[in-house]
Amino acid sequence: MADEVYLSVDVEADGPIPGPHSMLSLGAAAYSRGGELLGTFSVNLKPLPGASMHPEQAAFWRDHPEALKATKVDPEEPGAAMARFEEWIGELPGTAVFVGWPAGFDFTFVYWYLRRFLDRSPLSFAALDIKSYAMAMTGLTFGGTVKRRLPARWAGTPRPGHIALNDALMQGEMFCRMLAEQRSRPALRGAVLSRWGDSESGLALRYREGTLRVDLVLPDLSARRSLEVDRDEIVAVAKVVGRVASRPEGNDAVEIADSMRLELARTERAVGLRVKLFDRGGLDGALETRFDLEPKSLGTFAQRLREACIEDERATDPPWM
Repeated sequence: MADEVYLSVDVEADGPIPGPHSMLSLGAAAYSRGGELLGTFSVNLKPLPGASMHPEQAAFWRDHPEALKATKVDPEEPGAAMARFEEWIGELPGTAVFVGWPAGFDFTFVYWYLRRFLDRSPLSFAALDIKSYAMAMTGLTFGGTVKRRLPARWAGTPRPGHIALNDALMQGEMFCRMLAEQRSRPALRGAVLSRWGDSESGLALRYREGTLRVDLVLPDLSARRSLEVDRDEIVAVAKVVGRVASRPEGNDAVEIADSMRLELARTERAVGLRVKLFDRGGLDGALETRFDLEPKSLGTFAQRLREACIEDERATDPPWM
């Protein structure tokens, strides 16, 4: 299978949809999966016959006259411009994946122009939306996922805005940094944060994008029992584990997902973990198992849990894995 090439694309237009309105400028920056810039493409296009500028877009361009002026430099006929764009994509060393923010707007224009003037598309029917990707990585709501709320370490190199190639480069750099960080955080991809027990009886905790999954295997159960724990319950688990880990002796407990109770009892030499599994609504018929933990493993797990689940910082597999 050919490697993917991420094509960060930005469009400047004179209206919300193609056809009644025109794409004025198209900029694209191609990146390898490792974040290497493979090449760029930029073209200004002549307006479509019979199309006009939308009043809302006209108001926008009045506030950005220099950016509008840049779209009028050496414009090409749309058909010729899209043919050159297709040829450029074909020379890239892999399968092109359209990437945009918001992908819905930019992809709509590019796909419409490709089909209208070439009757084909080298970009298939799909696009990768950076906003949606950022939502998954940060745990923000979709509406709350705006660039100013994203980590500063993801930001691309500043360039004059509303110029298609500049915007494509900035968002492409941001996407590559997000992709690299996501690939370097195994905990956020569902890696095991902790595993206690043996092949017949054990407890495993995994974290993925705002959800802690607890997998419990007991001799009394014919299959693994999994629970999805939301962010508030993750905080509760982290607090309990942290309290027990920070003192020489004592005990604490936390209930999660209304069907599991974790009880921790610590002495100077060891930590005992008792896990109770019960039906929602009561403790009747509870199944339980016990594990002996090393205090060091508990303390390290508490730190990993805070980093991965609460502070959303880079997390790695704990040392006892």
